[in-house]
Amino acid sequence: MKNLWFITRSWFPTQSGGVIVRSDQVKLFSKYFQVHVITPQYSKTLYSNNEIPTFYIPVFKDGSILRRGMMTLERVGLVEDYLDDWVYRAYLKIAKQINKDDLIFVTTGGEIASLKLGVRLKKATGSKLILNYHDPIDYTKVNGYIIENDKKHVLRDKIEFKYLKDVDVVFTSSYTQLNSIRLKYASLNFHSECAYFGFPEPMNLIEKENNDDQICIFYAGVITKAQAIENICEAVKDKPIKLVVAGDYSGYPQLHSYIGKKNITFLGRIDRSIVHQKIIDADIGYLSLSDPGYGACIPSKLYEYLNAGIPMLGGLPEGDARDLINKNEWGIAVENSVPELKDALSFLNRQNIKKWKNNVMSDRLNWSMEKTYSHVIKILTDL
Repeated sequence: MKNLWFITRSWFPTQSGGVIVRSDQVKLFSKYFQVHVITPQYSKTLYSNNEIPTFYIPVFKDGSILRRGMMTLERVGLVEDYLDDWVYRAYLKIAKQINKDDLIFVTTGGEIASLKLGVRLKKATGSKLILNYHDPIDYTKVNGYIIENDKKHVLRDKIEFKYLKDVDVVFTSSYTQLNSIRLKYASLNFHSECAYFGFPEPMNLIEKENNDDQICIFYAGVITKAQAIENICEAVKDKPIKLVVAGDYSGYPQLHSYIGKKNITFLGRIDRSIVHQKIIDADIGYLSLSDPGYGACIPSKLYEYLNAGIPMLGGLPEGDARDLINKNEWGIAVENSVPELKDALSFLNRQNIKKWKNNVMSDRLNWSMEKTYSHVIKILTDL
């Protein structure tokens, strides 16, 4: 089996949607390659998996003074990425273990560091380099948009261009991102395609009929400004609709005024197994992103809801995620604003939910990662 070196900024023990998707990628790749994961070690807790060799390269702790300092230097342009020290350490640890016939697969969740490490390793070994944009590089323009942030930051398109020149194949997770990359970097000659993530093994679903008069919307995930969950709370607060939110909201004061509302329940952080059951029991799964720059991103919850066979309500910017929901009639997706979401709620009735659910159930098996990534596997095996 050919070796595939999988470089990622975040890996277990972190429990996030991005890590779960990357884990699914690694499981799929392991059927065709000998996969080795390269990732930063942020804490003393490591993830043990005898089937997937993992190289944890030490770096500063989350929230440490050094981390904050490096992020400040990145923000003003004095370093290319706050994980530059990790790039140096990882290169020294890994470079001599990679052969020319191996593949280097980089996945980025917004950082430059993983791509930077991949380029350094390619130059040292002559291996083929594949870049997977899980999300766009932070502080680069995507179709003219840049995601807004409370803190000013230098643009990083020139740094992105500097390293993209050495990439052989680019996979994006959306056509919005693909079109932007092709337009911005038309002078570069890498092969580029969109590869929707999909979901891992299809769940065994049991048909159930929910005759409860009150429709239940469920959301589980990160709660920050990027999701703006307060918009759906405000839209639903006076409606005969139940909203259940799972996730750590303690550090997000925008939600605190909705605590105690009769039809809104906050569960806090709950175990993934409980999340899965809550999704299956819900009538509608909610997914959201707030900024227009996020139009190139597809929340992993979209695939999770597909796998669970439930329709979706989206508060999303213009882009692939909103288009997939509306064009396939898996539910309804609108701009993440209170007026738009209030209007969308008026379409939530048993008749529409049944129609959307039937569409989801009809399409879902086409969205397993085995199918959505079949062209990725072919390209990788042909390299």
